[in-house]
Amino acid sequence: MTNLNRSIYLKSISFLFVLVFLTSCTSTRDTETKIQQKVSLEDSVSDGPSFETRIREVIQSSKTLTDAKKTKLESLLAETRRKNKALLEESFKLRAVLIQELIEAKVDHAQVKQLKKDIKKTESLRVKNSLKLVDEILTVVEGDPSRQAFADQLIYFDRNFH
Repeated sequence: MTNLNRSIYLKSISFLFVLVFLTSCTSTRDTETKIQQKVSLEDSVSDGPSFETRIREVIQSSKTLTDAKKTKLESLLAETRRKNKALLEESFKLRAVLIQELIEAKVDHAQVKQLKKDIKKTESLRVKNSLKLVDEILTVVEGDPSRQAFADQLIYFDRNFH
């Protein structure tokens, strides 16, 4: 390959890379914009019970879900709510202990560091539970077992490597 051909080849590859990159950025921005528009149209939900009521309304008013699917979704939501409520209570306890530790005359920095780590872990578990629920909802709505298998792999990885 001559230097001229190599130069043209490299420029072509670079151009294609930039084109693909810009297209993916635009696609991501379009998706983010669509999501923000939908979020802005939602009524404000200020607490857990309001959120649960809103979700139940969405499920029960669905024209595409069968009664069995509605029941399954309600069950999944109740289970996730139970797990996340326990984690939230634990998080609040850890935060209270952290504040007490910070107010002490002689702060134990090792305990503060550990408490912060424990709070992050607890909150991370809450988020993971919620995201797992998303995969479970997709499985119920779409009937795609591969989505559940993927969620199971994430849970396995989290339990065994974190």
